[in-house]
Amino acid sequence: MEGHLIESLGWYILGIFSYRIGTSIFNTSRAMMVFTEAVYYSLTVLKIAYQNILSAQEIKIEAMKNSGVEQNLIDAAKKLDKEFLETWCMTSLYMLHKSLPPTYRPLAHFKNWFQAMRYLDKRLRKNTE
Repeated sequence: MEGHLIESLGWYILGIFSYRIGTSIFNTSRAMMVFTEAVYYSLTVLKIAYQNILSAQEIKIEAMKNSGVEQNLIDAAKKLDKEFLETWCMTSLYMLHKSLPPTYRPLAHFKNWFQAMRYLDKRLRKNTE
């Protein structure tokens, strides 16, 4: 009788641990999916913003040309625009990476804009297949 009680208690405790481990794995995988989607949609928004900034810069340069601004000033504006965009890209990716909880930061593993856009393109192809 006492052996049966100890065996039952052991199975009960094993069940509790199994439940906790299973729940933890389920919650972690669900959180991983949520953060993966958050990275994907954040990159999508950043790509759209990037394209809009490029368009605005092109319109500005064209307006400068049409209004007769000297070429050296136009070249300087292009250089500043390029530097601004590079800084914006780097800062945007840094902020995206830092906005994730430390456990999920490897989801935003890209180191530069090119890698981030390549990741986004792969996800887009995967979603359309």
